[in-house]
Amino acid sequence: MRDDGATRRASYHRGASTSTRFVAMTSTPTRARRPRGSLDPRTTAALYARVDEGTKAVFDQMADAAGESLGVVLERVARHIELDDSGLPAWWPEQPSQQEELPLKTA
Repeated sequence: MRDDGATRRASYHRGASTSTRFVAMTSTPTRARRPRGSLDPRTTAALYARVDEGTKAVFDQMADAAGESLGVVLERVARHIELDDSGLPAWWPEQPSQQEELPLKTA
């Protein structure tokens, strides 16, 4: 007898009632999704970064509280960061100068 996964799926569905399977899903806040096609594919880019789980949790918490997608939260954070003259956030640690000084001979 060939098992294409249908037997496993059927036994899972028989194992719990519909209300039991979806309890966890109803207890989490829902985030709004952007309407399909609302972003121009010519002006959008994927953003991917590996971060600490705690950092990801902070952004997830903000998105859940706002009821917005993670993408919307990241866009708004980026738009509201105050940048200094060198393009760094105002709260960023001071960077050493990139301009090197040449040693001058004094005679």
